[in-house]
Amino acid sequence: QIHPKECELTAEQFDEKETLMKETKIVNIPLTQLYVISDGDCEDQFHRTALIIEQIRFFYGHLWRPWDEMTSSETAGHEPFVETKLLPRLELAFDMKDKIIPQSTINRIKNLLSEGWAIKRTLEAIDSSTSFGEMDISIEDNSDVDYINEPDLVQALKLKLRLEDIEREMRLLEDKHLRIIVSSLRSCGDSNGFGIELPSQSQQNKIHLIAQKFTLVSMKDITSSVSEMINDTTVEFEFHKNFGQALASVKSGDKIFVMPGLYSCPILPWIESDIEVKGICGTADEIIIEAKESIGDIFINCNALKVVFSGLTFRSTSELQCLLMIHKGFVTFNDCVLDGNHQTRNALIVLSKAKVEIENCRIVNESGNSIIS
Repeated sequence: QIHPKECELTAEQFDEKETLMKETKIVNIPLTQLYVISDGDCEDQFHRTALIIEQIRFFYGHLWRPWDEMTSSETAGHEPFVETKLLPRLELAFDMKDKIIPQSTINRIKNLLSEGWAIKRTLEAIDSSTSFGEMDISIEDNSDVDYINEPDLVQALKLKLRLEDIEREMRLLEDKHLRIIVSSLRSCGDSNGFGIELPSQSQQNKIHLIAQKFTLVSMKDITSSVSEMINDTTVEFEFHKNFGQALASVKSGDKIFVMPGLYSCPILPWIESDIEVKGICGTADEIIIEAKESIGDIFINCNALKVVFSGLTFRSTSELQCLLMIHKGFVTFNDCVLDGNHQTRNALIVLSKAKVEIENCRIVNESGNSIIS
């Protein structure tokens, strides 16, 4: 226990205190792990000390990043750090606290930071074990000295490159304008969120095929089903393994055909193009598009003039406000199942600028209203 007044020590007194702490086997701990406790605080000194420690704890827990010490020389000075790093991170911390950001993005941020701190600890351990400073490096005779532990060097290089990737993604996630784009890129099958491809220059509409596996048998089934619906033998096909990737690739007039299977989806890009999404080679109960846990409040947002869903099941696995929200345009559901899984409040929310046509569909297991319009 240290009284606040004891913080005002001379160098000699501080040395004496440190010697006493060593003799009494008092262990030093990080300031962020220190909590102030007092029975009486007449002069309000313990309260001020506790407040300062909480501010430090918040700073290092929510605003300081594993790479800041490494890049501090690049942005030396108070103003650049405050403007370029502190303010965006402070806003991000409060947006996460107030649940303004989707839970899937919050989870991604926490995972990235956890991985970043683990990498930093590993790099520090490698640096401390190398002990370059104790080496007697001689230009005249260095043939018998192994200056560098190559496995450690390779590991450190890989870790630093990974830390740079994490820092780059976190900079985008800290930007409130770019955050949604990064989340959409991740949902489209890009593991790092940076693999942006230029859109196709072709004006011809395409068919986007989604299947868990593309085998010779499945391709025969696909060919047989598609040939009955499409007369154009020159139509171009694109193959995908997840629903988000297909949504991100379409343009108005394209069709998405989904083979039987369970497709678990993270946060999805908005549907902004006039498209048709159709299940083929199976029933709606066999073709399931499922919301992953912690994706936020809404699974699918429709914001196009005309969208058609047919032969599909949309299902949630966590608490949602709604499975599908129709912001504008005309959306048709044919032979579909909207399964709230007893966790979704509303299956379908239709805003004032939108219209919906539902035919031969089932809306089941919602905890609130089936449709709100």
